[in-house]
Amino acid sequence: MTLTANVYGQEKGALSGKIIDQNSQEALAFSTIGIPKLGIGTTSDIDGFYRLLNIPYGDHEVIIEYVAYETKSVTITIDSADNVYNVGLFESGIEMEQVVVTAQALGQRAAINRQINSNTIVNVVSKQKLQELPDQNAAESVGRLAGVSVYRDAGEGQQVSIRGISPRFNNITVNGERLPSTDQETRAVDLSMISTDALEGIEVFKATRPDMDGDAIGGTVNFTIRKADPYWKSSLRILGGYNDLKSDFGQFRGSGSVGNRFFKDKLGIILAGNYQKVNRSNEFLSSTYENLGEDPNTGEPIIQVSSLNLGDRIEKRERYGGVTTIDYKFSEDHKIVFSGSLSKLIRNDEQYRRRFRVADNEQRFTARTRQRNTNVTTSNLSGTHLFGSLEMTWRGSYSRSIQREPYSLQAQFWELAATTGDFVDRNDLTTVPSIFKNRLEQTTLRDMSLESDFVDEKRKSFQIDFKQNLVRNSKYNAYLKFGGKYRDVSRGRDANAHFMRTYLNGDENPAKANPGLFLTRAGNQILLANFLGDYQNGNFYNGQYDLLPGTPDLRNSLTTPLDNVNVDEFNALFGTNYGAGDGLPYTGHIDIDKVVSFYEAFRAKHSMVNGVVDLTDYDGKEAIYAGYLMSEFNYNDWFMLMGGVRYERTDQSYTSRTGSPREEGDGGTGLIEITDVTAAQGYGELLPMGHMRIKLKKWFDVRAAVTKTLARPNFFNLVPWESINNAEQTIQRGKPDLKHTTAINYDLFLSFYDKFGLFTIGGFYKELDNIDYLKTIAIVEPGNIYNGYLLTEPSNVEGTSTVFGTELDLQVNFRSLKGFMNGFLLGANLTLAKSNTYYPLFEVNTSFIPQPPFFVTTLIDTFRTGPIVGQADLITNLTLGYEKSGFSGRISAVYQSRALSPGSSDVGGTSSGVGRIPELDFYDDGFWRFDVALKQKLSKKIPLTLIANINNLSNTPERTLLGTRSLLTDEEYFGFTVDFGILYTFVNQ
Repeated sequence: MTLTANVYGQEKGALSGKIIDQNSQEALAFSTIGIPKLGIGTTSDIDGFYRLLNIPYGDHEVIIEYVAYETKSVTITIDSADNVYNVGLFESGIEMEQVVVTAQALGQRAAINRQINSNTIVNVVSKQKLQELPDQNAAESVGRLAGVSVYRDAGEGQQVSIRGISPRFNNITVNGERLPSTDQETRAVDLSMISTDALEGIEVFKATRPDMDGDAIGGTVNFTIRKADPYWKSSLRILGGYNDLKSDFGQFRGSGSVGNRFFKDKLGIILAGNYQKVNRSNEFLSSTYENLGEDPNTGEPIIQVSSLNLGDRIEKRERYGGVTTIDYKFSEDHKIVFSGSLSKLIRNDEQYRRRFRVADNEQRFTARTRQRNTNVTTSNLSGTHLFGSLEMTWRGSYSRSIQREPYSLQAQFWELAATTGDFVDRNDLTTVPSIFKNRLEQTTLRDMSLESDFVDEKRKSFQIDFKQNLVRNSKYNAYLKFGGKYRDVSRGRDANAHFMRTYLNGDENPAKANPGLFLTRAGNQILLANFLGDYQNGNFYNGQYDLLPGTPDLRNSLTTPLDNVNVDEFNALFGTNYGAGDGLPYTGHIDIDKVVSFYEAFRAKHSMVNGVVDLTDYDGKEAIYAGYLMSEFNYNDWFMLMGGVRYERTDQSYTSRTGSPREEGDGGTGLIEITDVTAAQGYGELLPMGHMRIKLKKWFDVRAAVTKTLARPNFFNLVPWESINNAEQTIQRGKPDLKHTTAINYDLFLSFYDKFGLFTIGGFYKELDNIDYLKTIAIVEPGNIYNGYLLTEPSNVEGTSTVFGTELDLQVNFRSLKGFMNGFLLGANLTLAKSNTYYPLFEVNTSFIPQPPFFVTTLIDTFRTGPIVGQADLITNLTLGYEKSGFSGRISAVYQSRALSPGSSDVGGTSSGVGRIPELDFYDDGFWRFDVALKQKLSKKIPLTLIANINNLSNTPERTLLGTRSLLTDEEYFGFTVDFGILYTFVNQ
């Protein structure tokens, strides 16, 4: 397009418009638009819109570029304050009459253009790609990017690790604003709370800029919320589902959105909502081992199974979400945007366990019912204002997370003196059940416990930024940017627990106060038979283990008659319908409804408060003040240098409780004395950062970054609490003066791109100081009343820890080829990483001396090195997609090598990571996981698409292994899941 040239004065105007695919009319996000002779350029946003400012009146050559599309050059006359030019681009090598570009290709190209046009190192999941992925939540989608691994809960992605760094070291934001933590003790955010249906895109920044929050050692994951298109657009997605593990067809997932712009494009409104009901049940196995010393012949440690724990957790989850975004343009120079979101997750589970405790000579049966609710709300108001060459942006936000566990009731039954002898193979878990006696008629109720927990976190922040253009001509352009931010965090926890010790013969035992109400042993010991129900799982672990009490033969032959029991009162309590002389069968596991009825009937008179749990209550405040100064310099199109410094000041204060032992006399209660205590600390940190990009060719650039970032310790580690357990001779406490972690990060990446796609290769290196961890040490202080106690408290690692590795990322499409091949797309990334840190070791040695006291105990404080917890040596994602004639299909595979375990999951298995010797380290096992996504558009006239997704196609379990022998300690199976349904999209342009 060429417009007649005219001569104008020195007035200046703006040029704006939208970049689209000429065939499909879909927006081309992150296109490059520039006027080379003026040194002016920008990129289009996620919706393809762009705006160039301060253009002198007159004729100008405008260049529009988009990877895999033909470059377009037009001459445009600027003759008013606002000029509009919409651009349609054609794909390179694609004829105009060919099939329009498909969603997978658009998503891939949008991500590529965002990465190559960024002034930092970033990976992207675009809007179009989000719509194609079979993922249940945002964590799974983020996990498909290079260098990212997923931590799962009940088989569902929950948190992410970037380059092997713990999730608590990541910065999780929505539209640039940090989300509140959803973890009871750490700063980690549960990404399963975020539905991909409400998102415009996902960005993972691996190198931080000075205008971004500094607490991002791993990186920053930013979720962008959708905004209204300039026309009526609505969509509705409805999916049914199937859970293979429980053969459950009751899954449902639905989402919808509607949006438009009003008042001549000034006001935009979009509303979106989602609902999901899903079965997240699992079958699990956990085990523990003990070190019996060294083999005298080989010197190798003798490791033996000490317990085997089998369990079935039946969990139903419901997830609600809603998002609204309202933006208003007073003019092209002044805009404001409001966004608000609500996410709610309700989890109800029942858990049945059978525990073979070899070392304790016990067999235990437990049942638990629990409800957990998590709510996250966010609201964000921001504005952008242009005053000539000065741009001002501001943002205020409020967010809150509430975690409630209102009800967790557990009953535990014990069989004592339960084993018959040693097993044949010390490490063979399948032999463990064979050495147990299964004396069900002597298995009795040990205790019941009722717990509740409430964690509330509120975040308020305000940020303001100023950006001033310094110079702009045909060769150079530069700007100066500065600003500040205030963030206020308040957080509190209230935990409560009650317990009923029915094994005692005193007033705590309901059987003593209610003779004749239960079947009992030895008068007051309440038998397991009272509580059994009809729960069955005959194919538990594919029949490899038996979860129910006893053995099949025993259950078929054994009943316990209701002798000397008031049957009417028994039926009234447990909701049964037995008659005089009937016997109680052993055909099922514990009936949770009977447990609830029992506890509710006797809690008022027979339960006691667990005062130790109150010591975990706390209230805390954290104020963060930040300021930064940065500048960016560009020479032509090939060199960019950005640098600056950020300063963050942190003030923290926490109030909690400490407990000290009370001297017990005859008849003493053993209660603890509680004292409130407050602690505070403050510190500042200067964070210099520098980025460079050199575009050596139109198809090749080099990026480098050196940045300093930080991470504040986990909330609960800073709380000044203390708990002393004299019975077990242990002390646990927080450490308010715990240091924060700092990191120096080095990145170097090379990118190659053309019409076929993008290939990136690069390396990273991180040096981390003062990583915090939980340390356990024996107190060796003769004369101290706690001499010999084990002390567990947070501490900082001495020395510098390192993480380094290589990332490769390949994104290819074959649309420019002829025939069948032009429907294929390929995505592959690979991360190779290594880490090294220092783990303290504390060994207690006792030596003989000839004079009193004859024995002297000394503590040896040393260390060993090892990888950082959670860091996998190899992570890879592979995706093969095919699109043609309205069909879209993709198969995805994820592999992650083993890594030191970050800690036990809900099933009650291993503790975290590093043992005293390598043979006692815990590792999360490596795994492959496969997913499939299929779509078929019905026709061009009918805006309906059929959808089918299969997740965890290979039924991959999660496993934790012990030490160099890779002994199984935890294993969970979830089965595969299937979603199938329709997508309806209506557009009125």
